[in-house]
Amino acid sequence: MIIMFEGYLMSFTVSYQFERAIIFVMLNMCIANVTLHLMLTNMSKKAYSLLHPAYVYPLLPVLA
Repeated sequence: MIIMFEGYLMSFTVSYQFERAIIFVMLNMCIANVTLHLMLTNMSKKAYSLLHPAYVYPLLPVLA
């Protein structure tokens, strides 16, 4: 849900109008990174942390 909310915030940026495909690829890569982390922690029986660095990547266009 965090990445979906960040995608919503990115829809108001100027880069969303002109570089929409790049933003979709970046959001999909972030979702894949979080999913991979979830699968690895599940297989190794470790506790899953909600703090993940992939949540910061979609905020870069919003902050820029």
